[in-house]
Amino acid sequence: MWLSLVILGVASAIVNVSTQESCTTPNGETATCLPIESCKIFWDYVVTSGADPEINSFLRASLCRQGNYVVCCGSTLKFNSALPDRTECGLQDDFKVLGGEDTDLGEYPWMALLQQTKTSGAKSFGCGGSLISDRYVLTAAHCVVSSSYTVTMVRLGEWDLRATQDCVGSGSYQYCSPPPQDIGIESITSHPNYEKSSRGVFNDIALIRLARPVNRNKYVQPICLPLPTERTPVGENLLVAGWGATETKAQSDKKQKLKLPVTDLPACKTLYAKHNKIINDKMICAGGLKGKDSCKGDSGGPLFGQTGAGNAQFYIEGIVSYGAICGTEGFPAIYTRVSDHLDWIKQNVRV
Repeated sequence: MWLSLVILGVASAIVNVSTQESCTTPNGETATCLPIESCKIFWDYVVTSGADPEINSFLRASLCRQGNYVVCCGSTLKFNSALPDRTECGLQDDFKVLGGEDTDLGEYPWMALLQQTKTSGAKSFGCGGSLISDRYVLTAAHCVVSSSYTVTMVRLGEWDLRATQDCVGSGSYQYCSPPPQDIGIESITSHPNYEKSSRGVFNDIALIRLARPVNRNKYVQPICLPLPTERTPVGENLLVAGWGATETKAQSDKKQKLKLPVTDLPACKTLYAKHNKIINDKMICAGGLKGKDSCKGDSGGPLFGQTGAGNAQFYIEGIVSYGAICGTEGFPAIYTRVSDHLDWIKQNVRV
């Protein structure tokens, strides 16, 4: 039993609670705060197993107070399935050959564009994001925390910003995608420990809950979240894609793509330390090739790779955060490592 409690890593001692307080579980269920040994559903799990990472994550999210084993005792041990499983994410209709900069119509259908509305009322597409479920887009916190603009809409299913309808081919060989889906925003949740300062950008991750579910088609599909241990080795390539959208402008009309190598994190820490920047283990360094960097993708957009399930399935490994001047040789860009924020994501999405 005690080994299981240590594995959970949630507290240091069991305490008694004289008052049974009302609480809300991570799934939104109204319940009661109880000592863990009085909550049968959790206690049975702890004394018989205690080794399921998803349940352990749910238990940590169910603590009524940090520093004790008082839990919000509901009716389930797991998060509601607000996120798709790996049978229905990270897929595109036809797998395209990687290489070059232009994407094909329908390639990477999880790519999102964020519309920013300035205090003057002017609207433009700035940052990007990644659709991870029918209601949620994952992006960078620096894209949604601003005093000069508000993120007011998300566009999905876009390819060429110049075209009123995206088409390829001609005559009887022409095919077109449906119009992009422009969806309003219900709420935005930034990581509570997000920080942007002269030392760097930390916990640069945010969730956008859409005002309605997307209509899935071959041009609008969610990307998979990473498994906790899914990390691309140094030297192997990941992908960025998008319109080169930053907080200020989009650099390309047509969606672009680029392969970037993962670089050594200790070497990256040393390099950035020379410029008084702090890189930590919750970040990924990638790129650093002359003339090639995540300026081809979007700030807030995904750094993504292929799952072991096959070339045609993809998962998001990082979020474009910041870096040196785009394409500066020897300076990799910095990405938020998504696998280190899985608990936070699961605790903040709902059906």
